[in-house]
Amino acid sequence: MKSFLTAILSFLLLCSMVSCEHKTPTVQHIDFDTLTVDTICPLFHTYDKPYCHLVIKMAKPVAETPVETLNAIEGFISTLPKDGSFEVDANGSVESMVNAYVKEYIMQYLNEGHDAIGQHENDMEEQEAASTWMNYEENVEGKILYNADGLLSYQVVTDSFTGGAHGNKTVDNGVFNLNTLDQVSLADLFKDTSLEDLHSMLRNQLMIQNDCKSMEELAEKGQFTSPSEIEATENFFVNEDGITWTYDPYEIAPYSVGVVQISLTWEEVFPLLASDSPVMTLAKNSSHKENS
Repeated sequence: MKSFLTAILSFLLLCSMVSCEHKTPTVQHIDFDTLTVDTICPLFHTYDKPYCHLVIKMAKPVAETPVETLNAIEGFISTLPKDGSFEVDANGSVESMVNAYVKEYIMQYLNEGHDAIGQHENDMEEQEAASTWMNYEENVEGKILYNADGLLSYQVVTDSFTGGAHGNKTVDNGVFNLNTLDQVSLADLFKDTSLEDLHSMLRNQLMIQNDCKSMEELAEKGQFTSPSEIEATENFFVNEDGITWTYDPYEIAPYSVGVVQISLTWEEVFPLLASDSPVMTLAKNSSHKENS
């Protein structure tokens, strides 16, 4: 009888241990809100112009997001801009990052305008320079490009003008693994031996996009700087169609070409993916849809 009770107790204890075993939940997507700031700061208090005009629209996780996930995503967003513009408060919320960005932008504008005030203060009395001089514009948008299958593709686009012949545009992409709470890198996606093949595929796709049959023909067009040396970078995003790499003006081409995007489908890159790649499920599902 004693041995029977012991067996029953052991069984119940085992069941208890199994039922209490922690399982990491699978996160498919995160809900987002939009934070918007639109501010104007004149250089002279007595005139409407010149001024700086800053508009920011940032997608941010909703307040109900679990704290650990919320902090990880906001930390990821803060490090996306290559110029480090959000890193002034890299460990804070999106709100604190944006507030710090606004403050830094206005202070920089006022400091740059301070040295020039003496040269143009008299002109301002006639408002001759009010329409052109020291009028800065900047638009920053953080948006979601993909939010499913446990993956988040986030993009920050910055358009700025500080005078001169034209403004400047930068596009910063990042992919975040919602289950591991880590940013996804090329090393996470592809086999070590596949990178050279990946670079070749990108160059071939660029030829196709520009109606060229060879790298020599692409080079002769003069639109790209050393097209045969173009490689995959960490500036990419994923969606249901595949992977897209973004190159800013002057990065692989003159300003006149603008932002360059090169996309490869899941079917194309599938043979290059690592077996434990975080996009493997997405790639398989997309490939099945294409073949069905």
